[in-house]
Amino acid sequence: MTQEKSHKKLRKLLPLFIIVGAFLLMVIMISTRKQPATVEPVNGGALVETMIAKAVNAPAIVNAQGTVRPHREIALALQVSGKIDWISPEFVSGGSFRKGDMMLRIEEIDYQLAVDQAEAAVAQAEYQYSLAKAQAGVAAQEWERLNKDSGISTEEPDALVLHGPQLKQAEANLSSAQARLESAKLSLERTSLRAPFDCRIRDEMADLGQFVNPGQAVARIYSTDLVEIDVRLPLNEMQWLEIPGSPAVVRVAGLNGMQWDGYVHRGVGVIDSIGRLAKAVVRIDNPFTPNEKHSVGLNIGAFVNITIEGKMIEHNILLPRSSLRSDSVVWIVADDSTLDIRRVEVDRTSRDEAFISKGVREGEQVVLTALVGAAQGTKLRPVLKESTQ
Repeated sequence: MTQEKSHKKLRKLLPLFIIVGAFLLMVIMISTRKQPATVEPVNGGALVETMIAKAVNAPAIVNAQGTVRPHREIALALQVSGKIDWISPEFVSGGSFRKGDMMLRIEEIDYQLAVDQAEAAVAQAEYQYSLAKAQAGVAAQEWERLNKDSGISTEEPDALVLHGPQLKQAEANLSSAQARLESAKLSLERTSLRAPFDCRIRDEMADLGQFVNPGQAVARIYSTDLVEIDVRLPLNEMQWLEIPGSPAVVRVAGLNGMQWDGYVHRGVGVIDSIGRLAKAVVRIDNPFTPNEKHSVGLNIGAFVNITIEGKMIEHNILLPRSSLRSDSVVWIVADDSTLDIRRVEVDRTSRDEAFISKGVREGEQVVLTALVGAAQGTKLRPVLKESTQ
């Protein structure tokens, strides 16, 4: 009985013995462990992407926009009246004509009759002139004979004696008849309306059988040999253009891969009163003829993007526009991998590029990454941009 009570008491104390033993073991392990070595933290600096500065000779690229317009556009009108009796199948909106092609014709019978009448009047006037000339010759011979037989001193005879006024009148009548003939022929020629230059029809305003009067517009046409684009630019961009001559590439949104080659033809010399922008004119030759650069013609009225290659900028450091900080500041990686905040001289900036003339040396690393709270001497970890390696 007593032994059984001892076993029960031992079982109750066993957990306590285990806990005390574990505690003692932990104290022994802690007291005998080795202290870890202390390592001072290393500041590696801010991780930044950089590029190597390189001096280049590159043209100034000027970007602009504008709307395509014809070089010439006129309202085409007849100079004589009549009924249209023939019209070209191309005399429709979008129809094309070469210079001298007949576009339409009005009835010419009345004008042909006028030519016949004028020719008859010329023949009659020529007869009267020949007759008057012959009579004047006979009168001169008669006066010489009488003057010789009478022995009278030779003096110039009176104009009436020699039929001078009659001859002048006949000559004037002939000139007048010839002028009327030329006028009749000109009117007959004007019954045919011909293209004054290579052109397309924007709008036609006449049709077969219609009676038209002199000066009445029958079509609105525009030239197809070239088009022009008015571009508006700040004055500081105009200085980079060769006028005339700077090449330009014209692109239309939506026509991917197509482009038209043009050039800056002239400056207008006028400042826009609203935007205070200067204006230049870009020309494109043969814009409606497909070639390897564009399979379709350029549409009048199209809104286009223009890239103009301007004057050459020599011995400048070319950087991305984003690397130029405010107030013409560039961040440079110093030799000790710290940040050097440096003010530079900028020759030109565009949407994507900045040309640096002074302040950055070729071979230096330029910081491309934006840093918050950057200060002179900030520690950096530069990583070269892949495209510059």
